[in-house]
Amino acid sequence: MDNAMALFDLQDAITTAHPGTEVFLIPMFQRMKSAWPMWTQVLGFGQSIKNISDTYRDTGINIIGYSQGGLIARDGG
Repeated sequence: MDNAMALFDLQDAITTAHPGTEVFLIPMFQRMKSAWPMWTQVLGFGQSIKNISDTYRDTGINIIGYSQGGLIARDGG
């Protein structure tokens, strides 16, 4: 039931340790919307992640999912 702003400290730690690294917080399905059906969330996040990965096709991306976000990140198999 949290939101993307809870990860600002992690974003700051990553960019401090690895200057120049692009970090995206995806503010979707926050708070009560996190109770929406998982397939709805997977499809929504999947589109956002595809848009990012299309931009960084040559360098690749890493996904960090916290709590339910970790489950969603794994669902793509």
